[in-house]
Parts: sequence; C-alpha cells; structure tokens
Amino acid sequence: MYKIFHIFFSVAFTAAFAAIPCQDGAKPFYGTGRGINEAEAKQNANIEVAKELSSSLKLNARDELSSRETEDDIEEIATYLREINIETHLPNAGDVQDVEYPYKKENEQFVAKRYMCPDKAAKPYLDSLKIINMEFSNKKISTDFCKDLYKTYAPKVMSFERILERFGQGGKAQIKHYNEVEKECGKIGMGLFLQINSEESELSKEFAKALTSKIPFKHGICLRGIEVHQIKAKEPNCKKMPMGGYWECTTDLSLEGTDCSGNGKLFILDGKISDRANSEERARQGMLNKLRNSNFPKFDAWKKELQPWMEK
Repeated sequence: MYKIFHIFFSVAFTAAFAAIPCQDGAKPFYGTGRGINEAEAKQNANIEVAKELSSSLKLNARDELSSRETEDDIEEIATYLREINIETHLPNAGDVQDVEYPYKKENEQFVAKRYMCPDKAAKPYLDSLKIINMEFSNKKISTDFCKDLYKTYAPKVMSFERILERFGQGGKAQIKHYNEVEKECGKIGMGLFLQINSEESELSKEFAKALTSKIPFKHGICLRGIEVHQIKAKEPNCKKMPMGGYWECTTDLSLEGTDCSGNGKLFILDGKISDRANSEERARQGMLNKLRNSNFPKFDAWKKELQPWMEK
C-alpha cells in the first residue's frame, strides 16, 4: 500500500513540476526539504535548490574547459564560484517558489517541495553587473585605474557573464559603460614588455641587445601581457674534445617573465648556443657571433611563443 502511495505521490509531483512556468520554457531548479515545522522544511528545501543550482554551474564549468584554448578563464570562473558559495545560501531566496502548498506531512515531518526558475537565479548577477556598470560611468582613464580594472573587475565581470549564459540570460547584462572603459584600457599597457635587470652579465647584455633588435618589445607599465624581466646567457662552458682535438663552447640561454594581468604566472623560454673551432678562443668567438645574431636552434620557437603578444 505504501509503495502504491509513493508511486502515486511521485507521479503527481512530477506532473505538477512539469507544469511550472519558467521564462522561455527553461527547466527550473528544485529541491525537497523536511523539518519539524513549515519554516524548517522551507529552509531545507531552499538549500537543496541552491545545491542543484550550484551543481549545474560546476558541471558546465567542467564542460567548458575542454572547449577553450586556455585554462586561465576557467580557473577565474571557478574561483568566483567558490567565493560566491551559493551551495548552501541563495542571495535571492525570496524568488524560490512552492510547487505545492500547504506542505504535506510524512512521519511527523513537514515536506516542502520548492523551485526557482533560471531567470530568477540570474537576477543577483544581473544586479551586480548593473552596479559595476554604474561605477564606470564618466570614469577618467589612467594607468592605475586600468590596472585595477584588470585585476579586480575583469575576472568578476567575465565570471558573471558566463554564469548568465548558463542560466539562459546571456547578453542581458547592461554593461555599456564598463565595456567602453575596458576598450579604452585595452589601448594602454597591453603587449610584450621589457624590464631588464641592470645587474646582468656582459654576455647577457649582448644577448638581450641582439634579441631586442629582432623582437619588438615595449617599454613602460604592463597591464595585460607578458613582462620580460630577464634575458640571460650563462657563462660559457668550454672544453677540448677528446676526439678530433677541437674545442667546443656552449652557453645556456633563457628568457623569463610573468603574466602581468595579476595572476603572477611565470613565463620561461630556454635554449642553447654552441660552436666548435680548433681553439678555445675561436670557439668562444664563434659562439658569441651566433649569440649576437640570435642564431640558435630555438629562436624561431621563441618568436612563435611571443608572437601573440607582439601583435597587441
């Protein structure tokens, strides 16, 4: 008898749920909660709604990871999902509705079945973006201001826009002022920048001079891009080869920098230059000539790695 009642109740609930009207026919998030009174049952149902909503966002973030070129955007989104912490709390719990009321009782406990439509779940993010947009009205563009935009606002705006897309509300955010300011900031401090340590060795300075003659580095404050802070050529290792009697000199090369958009990600390229001659002096000179001409096997690979930022 209980089994028959349970099946009947489940079918009735499913039918009621299917009839819930959400914008554009979207599927709602729903949850069931139990409690010793109606208030407790309602609160627990809201928590279940929040968990389903949060689970949907995390699942989509994983799906999106395989379709993007880099993981950086996904990590920023994941960070904001962790910070939002909607799993046990809904910022707009008032938009959660009852599937049916009054609540039924099972085994001396009230049972609440509740739902929230995706357009309602999107509301806090639309409101947050609206506030951000107002902050960018009539803003004076400066290097410091743009630095703050990329470090503080850009990841948040990008994350909220992705969330809205998953709720079927993509393109509804009103961020005209923010987009205009971001476009202007894009003209400042973007690209491949060079900040070389003045204490580098003479050999490193020679290499840096050669490299910068072939790669268009910028100077100034880097806001979005790569800031190269070391171009290095180590002291050569020269030795007389046991077979043939010739000398070989080799030096290790490296270029190090960081992503200056705020995440501090290290950027490293490495390579070698070597030369052989019938004397140590000539081997050193041959190696130096190659270094001055950036004539080493990985130069083209270095240039390819840096090319996207050279074009900014």
